[in-house]
Amino acid sequence: MLNWVRIFNGEMRRTKEFDNLRELEKYDIVWINICGTDVGLVSEVASALGKDCSTKVVCNLDYAVEYFQHHIVTGKKTLFEFINDLASADLVVAQEPYQYKLMKYIVEENAKVGGIKPTKVALIPHPADTRIKKPIPEGVFIPHDQRLEILAVMYHRYDGQLWIPSTIVSNLQAEKGKPITMLMGYTGGPEIINLRDKLFDLIQPYTDWSEYIYLLAHCILGFEYRTHHAHGRFAVECAMLGIPLVSNIHSYNSRILFPKTTFRPSQFKEMRDTLKKLLDDPEFYEEVWKYAYEKVDEWGYEHKKKELLEALEEVEK
Repeated sequence: MLNWVRIFNGEMRRTKEFDNLRELEKYDIVWINICGTDVGLVSEVASALGKDCSTKVVCNLDYAVEYFQHHIVTGKKTLFEFINDLASADLVVAQEPYQYKLMKYIVEENAKVGGIKPTKVALIPHPADTRIKKPIPEGVFIPHDQRLEILAVMYHRYDGQLWIPSTIVSNLQAEKGKPITMLMGYTGGPEIINLRDKLFDLIQPYTDWSEYIYLLAHCILGFEYRTHHAHGRFAVECAMLGIPLVSNIHSYNSRILFPKTTFRPSQFKEMRDTLKKLLDDPEFYEEVWKYAYEKVDEWGYEHKKKELLEALEEVEK
């Protein structure tokens, strides 16, 4: 959300900061991130603003759709509340195609039943501050010959995958030696010592973004394994830093930025072989990172601002 705020010179606020949600009418756009616990908020805001208000209410699905299960089925929220949120928004923004198609299906079916116009759904992955691409001190980019032989493995707290990624990256022998494996973003507890001893060489716990991106910039390779659908922020970060990434197709951004190194989840051998090829083949390594490094400009602020404004213009029609 922070990058969207920067694009429009906006503010990040909590609803409890307002005495009356009608105060939100002073904004042109109210962007609401919906995670499982926030279900019901969009319809509450839309109701407070009223149908005649010119403020556009954008509902952003900032959560893997697989994990709404915990909140709208077994949790305190209901499926009705979730559908009502989608129907109450002026625009629903999805982060990846699986999510986009599911949300579009839901709003269109709901519109048929209720005899109403379906909410527009747009596929607009989150923007990124592409100034990171610049060398230090303007950005964070580090020349490849000054980097450490570290393979960064991204941890995803939603599914907590550890042993599958470890089987793919452990003891990865290349012609110039074995890279150090570093698990990044770990949010677990005391078992961190066992992880270091059994699965990875280094463990970097979840930390603030500036420290994380600086550490990542020193790595030569990236790897992630997802069991859920996501837009894939890690792919964008690797692209901006010139780091070849091996991933699977559940990461939408990986499919676009790293088409030659993104596989189906069951292609374990292909992922491992590709990591080794990136270590042993300098031409392939350069081809992969340079393609992503140039392509990632499409995630820049001006590109994403244009995409969102065009989607909102469609709402008016």
